[in-house]
Amino acid sequence: MSCRSSPRSSQIFDPDFILRIKTPGSNEIFCTGKGRSKARCSSTLNGTTREEVLATLQKMSTMRPGRATQLLPELARLTLHCDNHKSQVDERVREWTKFLHRAESVIANGSTCSFPDFKDVENKHLRLALWELEVVKRELQENKDRAKRQARALRSLAQMHIESQQQLAGQLQRAMTLDRELAASRAERMKLAVKLERQERVYVALKAHHSELQAAFNDTDEIHEQILQKLRSETPDAAVQVIEPSVPDTNPQSVPPMMSRTTIQSLALSVHRQLEESQAYWQRTEAALKERLSVLEERVSESLQEAAEAKEREVVLLRDLALAKEQQEMNEEGQRRVQSQLEKFQAQLEECQTQLHEHQSQLEERQRQLQECQSQLEECQNKFQVQQIQLEERQSKLQECQSRLEESRTQFQAQQAQLQHSQEKAQKLQGTLEDTQNRETKLSVDLGQAQSDLDKAAEKLKSMEVQQEDRNDYHRLSERLRTADALEASKLKHRISMLEGQLNETVDYKIRGWVARFKERMQYGHQRHYGDRKSRRRTWEW
Repeated sequence: MSCRSSPRSSQIFDPDFILRIKTPGSNEIFCTGKGRSKARCSSTLNGTTREEVLATLQKMSTMRPGRATQLLPELARLTLHCDNHKSQVDERVREWTKFLHRAESVIANGSTCSFPDFKDVENKHLRLALWELEVVKRELQENKDRAKRQARALRSLAQMHIESQQQLAGQLQRAMTLDRELAASRAERMKLAVKLERQERVYVALKAHHSELQAAFNDTDEIHEQILQKLRSETPDAAVQVIEPSVPDTNPQSVPPMMSRTTIQSLALSVHRQLEESQAYWQRTEAALKERLSVLEERVSESLQEAAEAKEREVVLLRDLALAKEQQEMNEEGQRRVQSQLEKFQAQLEECQTQLHEHQSQLEERQRQLQECQSQLEECQNKFQVQQIQLEERQSKLQECQSRLEESRTQFQAQQAQLQHSQEKAQKLQGTLEDTQNRETKLSVDLGQAQSDLDKAAEKLKSMEVQQEDRNDYHRLSERLRTADALEASKLKHRISMLEGQLNETVDYKIRGWVARFKERMQYGHQRHYGDRKSRRRTWEW
């Protein structure tokens, strides 16, 4: 992250370096919307929209990243230029908010604020590499914490699954014990039902036998009553006739045909005794039957009570079994739910494991990238140190060049003085040239006058027919004057041309050398300050 703490500006951080609004290496601003292929939109922002975006970035740079998040909706609204991408405002705001929160944490930790405010490209890449290194470390720590939390959740789920399995095993054990108790109670109930049925059959048989005995006793009692009534009311013969059918099988030959009254009375008494004995016997049998019936009733009531108790126990067992079955069904339902949750948890566990493997692979990739970043950082540090050394050397060279420049300036000033002196000399030569020209003009005038004089003399000679000697002298004199004037004029012209050539050569040579040295120094300073375009392109591609 680029942290601006220079006293020359009021910037706290560089929002464009974090949010990547502008294009690297240029000031063009493209739409921040993304298409289906997650590629950035290629439409540019121009006019007032671009100015508003730059003003917003400048305003954000003077704020802390945590407070600068307030301007993100406006920045997203301005930078989403295309109509198709205007619905991505919330997405851009969430993405940029994460970046600014990370920048806030980095500034709060003070990890990159201690970096100097470098301006060259490689130092920007060094800051970017350090920032990416810190981001990778933080994401690595977050992935480790997430993996630990997922491992704890999986351990708790496994513990819950083990506890639920133990609870299900206990409930199944209780259900099995209830089933065994229910089977035992059913067997006991069957035994009691068989015993009760047997006792009921015996009770019914005894009751039928008792009813038969009671009916026979009632019949005999009625017969005896009738006999007694007839004996009380009838005569002895009639009594005999009445007694005979009721007397048991006796030998009729042993009874005399004519019986006395005493015998009849004794016979009636014996019959009466027999009746009393039979009545007593029936009373005893009835008492025994009643006693036996009471015992049977008691036994039947006890057996019925036992059966009722067995039924109650069976009902309780059935209720317990129903509760156990309900509990078992609930347990099965809970087990199914637990199984489904367990399957879900297992699916989540597998997904978490796959995510963990992915995170591990990403972690390994990030570690590899971290190692590469560290190696690149070391290389950058080495390059930075080399560049610092080169910068120091260039600074020393710059100082030397500055000293040489000062010397060249002094030399240039001296050359300028010499140039001025030579210009003064040239002016003097120009004056002398003008004088020589004036003299030449004067000589030419004199020569014209002499020529005119010669013409006049020739005319005079012609007219006067001067002697040949005078004419020869005249010719010699005229030629001598012509040769003297031509030599003097050629000498003056040659000297003037030589002076002009020397002046032009000295001035051109010094000016060309000074301009070449100045251009060379300016080009060297431009390369040192801005760097070569090819090196900039290589460092940016890196």
